[in-house]
Amino acid sequence: MTYSVFFGWFDIGEAEVWIDPEIHFEQGIPHFMVRLNITSSPWFRFLKPMDMCFESLINVNDLRPTNSFRDIKQGRKVDIRYDKFSYRDSISVEAYIEDIDKHRSHKFAFSEIPFRDALSTYLYLRSRDLANATDRIEVRTFFSNELYEFYIEPEDKGRFNMDGDRIPTAEFKLIFPPSDLMAKGKAGSVIVSADERQIPLKFKVNLNVGSFALVLDEIQYDQ
Repeated sequence: MTYSVFFGWFDIGEAEVWIDPEIHFEQGIPHFMVRLNITSSPWFRFLKPMDMCFESLINVNDLRPTNSFRDIKQGRKVDIRYDKFSYRDSISVEAYIEDIDKHRSHKFAFSEIPFRDALSTYLYLRSRDLANATDRIEVRTFFSNELYEFYIEPEDKGRFNMDGDRIPTAEFKLIFPPSDLMAKGKAGSVIVSADERQIPLKFKVNLNVGSFALVLDEIQYDQ
């Protein structure tokens, strides 16, 4: 799936979400491989070069991440890290941050709220019956040495225009805790197709400095 990336009204790049049609085995357990690539548009690259790659191995049975990789290049800054997740008496994340050659460990207690990384959160939400959801869904996402707890709340149903077709949709509000990026009351939204595929059609986050959005352009299937 290919998305246009917007900051406010400006088209600043392209994002591609790819799910490998082949199953990967980690310690004999089947895993999905999911990848997200974000690249800046040529005009925006001249101002602020940006390339991001995220990749996760996600357990097929419970959609929990096992390994994740992140490579972010912004201008002259490089941020490369590897996270390994384990689920024994607690949830632990062993991180290696390549650009500064450091190891970091994190531990979190189990909770009724599912614990995910960014890409396994994506698969987990698509596994839910979002079109018929009536209650908020709580999520805990580990990203960049922090655990972000937020929820999505059903709002409206409507239609999304794609290639001349009006696709039935379900829309949700994203509620985040206040942070340096988001003031209290700031939120976002996500629109998904109201069918069995539940494809994300539009994702938007309102930041203190403006809005950031991904809008679906194209769906491609590997043969």
